[in-house]
Amino acid sequence: MPVQADPSQSREQHVAELKAIYVPQYDSQYSRLMAIKTKAFTVTSLKKSFNTVMDDFLDVQRTVYSAWADPLADADAAASYSDEEIGEFEISITYLERQVAKVATITCIKGKVTKKITDISPKCPSGYVKKK
Repeated sequence: MPVQADPSQSREQHVAELKAIYVPQYDSQYSRLMAIKTKAFTVTSLKKSFNTVMDDFLDVQRTVYSAWADPLADADAAASYSDEEIGEFEISITYLERQVAKVATITCIKGKVTKKITDISPKCPSGYVKKK
């Protein structure tokens, strides 16, 4: 819930209060995204999902920060937008974290050839057998 502007407060003071609330939330979500990036990039479908979420996240963050920097922009509207988007990112990031937790690597053997397969539910290619 955005902080309501006090009429006696300057815009700069109000924006500083909003930043104190929202910047740590954005930082926390960004940290969570960075923590899963490496593992998400090992699976093509997760890489696409991760990139979509990250692009959207950075776009929203840029929009909100720009609104707070613009003296003519509505700071409270940017805060309301932040509330909405932070909630949506929470869902998306939690989903990605759960999917990344399911990623596994198996070793498959065919004669003397071995292959490592990494996926959410990895399966050996045709003709290969899972190493025990």
